[in-house]
Amino acid sequence: MSLLRPEQQSGGTSTVLTVLVAAALVLVTMVVSTTLAVQSMTRVRDDSVGYSNLQVAESGQDTFYARAVKANSFPTLRLSVPKTVARTESEARPRAVIDASSRLSTWLQTAGLRTFATSQGNATLSVASVSVRLVKETPSSFDYVLSTFDLLSAANVQQGGAKVRQTYSSAPRSLGLPPMPAALTSAPSVRASGSASVAGMSTAAYPDALKLPRPLTLSEAATLRSGVQSVLRTVDSDLSLLKPNDYVHITVGTQKAVARVDSVAEGVLKVTPSPTFFPSGVNALTLSANTPLDARVAVAAVQAYNSATKFLQLSHPEAYLPGDSVSVQVGSTSYSGTLGTKTTSGGVVGWTVNWSGQGPSSTAIPAGTTLRRRVHSVSSSGSLGGSGNISLTPSYEESAPNTRLATPSNEGLFKQIFGLDSATFYGSVPKTPSSSFNGDNSPL
Repeated sequence: MSLLRPEQQSGGTSTVLTVLVAAALVLVTMVVSTTLAVQSMTRVRDDSVGYSNLQVAESGQDTFYARAVKANSFPTLRLSVPKTVARTESEARPRAVIDASSRLSTWLQTAGLRTFATSQGNATLSVASVSVRLVKETPSSFDYVLSTFDLLSAANVQQGGAKVRQTYSSAPRSLGLPPMPAALTSAPSVRASGSASVAGMSTAAYPDALKLPRPLTLSEAATLRSGVQSVLRTVDSDLSLLKPNDYVHITVGTQKAVARVDSVAEGVLKVTPSPTFFPSGVNALTLSANTPLDARVAVAAVQAYNSATKFLQLSHPEAYLPGDSVSVQVGSTSYSGTLGTKTTSGGVVGWTVNWSGQGPSSTAIPAGTTLRRRVHSVSSSGSLGGSGNISLTPSYEESAPNTRLATPSNEGLFKQIFGLDSATFYGSVPKTPSSSFNGDNSPL
């Protein structure tokens, strides 16, 4: 017989049920909390994995061209499709594309460019697409050269992976010479310490010409003669830095000729060697086929000079700034001066120049002569200070009321670097006050 009353027995049962229900609720809450935490951690991990993969994949693309230049290895992509296998150009082109893609893939492997190793993992490059350009049709074949190609950089550092695709082409581009007055240009004052070394460039050290991105290689032998136009049919060459009225330096053995570029089209380069800069006592220079040539584009060659207006017509006027110290060497005579204003004369952009002393006559400067400029070590609208043994070569340019110097008021330096003013630059990026930033970067 139970010693408990019926209401006591019922109360005991209710207590047990209440405890069980409470325990179940706690367990469910713990499971839900744990699941949410795991999902949150998974999302964070997925973001981190995705970023790591993308970073490695981009590194493969970012370093590709520099690695190819360092390896001094470029593919031979002159593609000839016999008319025995393709009767029309529309039939020959797909075959040329397949051939080009296969050769590019082989080149990536043999040149050691397919894989790029990083501290996080490897990026692997592959050919995604190729386009070719018809350069010549002969009675027996259709001849093509590579026009553009897309490389796919893939990384699978962790689960998920990432791929980055980039197009490479032979589109014309500028020399990319920013008109900076100094090796280090600063709007505010410069404070240096330690044993830093900042080197500019004197006019004497200024280079005559820059190497082309890829060696100039001809598909057919050609001959250069003083004052006579020559047609150079190129293959596997990058002519994107050349434009009409540029000057190109071509060296064969110990002989060098400077030639004006008359036209650039479809891999065909027409040039006329300058009589002034043609090897003395040499009637002709023979350029062999399928042999890389030492060819360089003049940094800024004088195209014409008018002594009455002191107007200099240059091949690359964008490489200079008002107030630049410049010089030209004519035979044994050196003329130095300062650039005045960038102006247009007869539809041609050039510079006026203020010579130190007697300047040259209109006919004294041969076309193709390099206009050398002085590049200071440090330029600032403020001052240079600090401690230590800092080396400045050739000199430091103090502040001056000159628009060539970067000043906070005219934003010259900002525009030179970013290509737009600061208001436009900052206006394109959404801003969140630090006091209200919660770590969410989704608006970006």
